Amino acid sequence: MEKLTKLILDVKYGRFLRRALVLSLGAMEDDASMGKFAHLQEPHHRKLVQQIRQEISAASGVSIDDIVIDIPAPPRFAAIAKEARVKLSEDRTVELEDAFPTRGWVTGYAQFKNRLYVLCPGDAREEVGRAALDVFKKYGISLKREALEHARQRTEVINSVFPLVLNSGP
Repeated sequence: MEKLTKLILDVKYGRFLRRALVLSLGAMEDDASMGKFAHLQEPHHRKLVQQIRQEISAASGVSIDDIVIDIPAPPRFAAIAKEARVKLSEDRTVELEDAFPTRGWVTGYAQFKNRLYVLCPGDAREEVGRAALDVFKKYGISLKREALEHARQRTEVINSVFPLVLNSGP
């Protein structure tokens, strides 16, 4: 009941989880890190993700209940492009791929959108972000400092335009 009450109050006062670290292909130090990153995103590695979350919690001193590792599902454009048909004339339709080369675009877009987020309360972002950098490195994923900078980027833009939205509270 205590967790539910906290969650309700957090939503009521706009205290949402914030990004502490953003893992993306552009934030990887090397090819080996990219491979480990892709491996981590596979659905059957949930236990490994949970273990990383526990280690980030221990290293940062932030409760594991306040740390989330979000791995969004990859875009499904490949399947959609395969199913889509283009009408070339009244009596001729072809698959989209035959009329327009979608594979390269789909692959490029999927890689651009390929991200993993480490989320936590706003007041713990620095500690969690630094701890996450160290923990991911332990698992063979070396990240550039950009991974921390990308986590703050959008929040700073929103905060400059709407200063009360992200800083509201009791």
